[in-house]
Amino acid sequence: MPSISSQLNETNTPRAPTEVAEILHKFAAEARVIFSLLRKPDKLSSRCELWTNEAQTSQLRSRDTIFSMPETVNDRLDRVLEQLRLYEHPLLNFSARAKGEGVEVIIRFKDASMPIHTYYFDLHPRDLDHPQFEWSFQRQLYDALHDYFVEMFIRTPQDRAERRLKES
Repeated sequence: MPSISSQLNETNTPRAPTEVAEILHKFAAEARVIFSLLRKPDKLSSRCELWTNEAQTSQLRSRDTIFSMPETVNDRLDRVLEQLRLYEHPLLNFSARAKGEGVEVIIRFKDASMPIHTYYFDLHPRDLDHPQFEWSFQRQLYDALHDYFVEMFIRTPQDRAERRLKES
């Protein structure tokens, strides 16, 4: 794989900012894949064989666009599960599962004897692949927790008219 500097210096002519951005984005995407594989040594050897096979590498790169090499569903799920491990709550359990190209996050009340529903929310591929995923995930999780706790209300002021009808 050629280095970034060698790609940027192939000719002595200045490059357009969009062309430089495209080269940098390509290397960032490749680095993201390599780093995700380093966390999973069992998958590393098969991917290294793919990278070393020149015919497959050129074939793979010919299909790449500026947004090259999207993460697989399993990588996305692993990324969410890794984030969820950072959160501990006295009342709630967190889990996730793959759902299409995205991930579904599941929030359950720990005390199963309480008749409280399970809350689900989806994370879309564009959010999962975003460079600021950790921050946007926390915002989405906190928004979901707010919604979940609001849905747990047994009675609210808005129920008053309905209760009066039932009582009469």
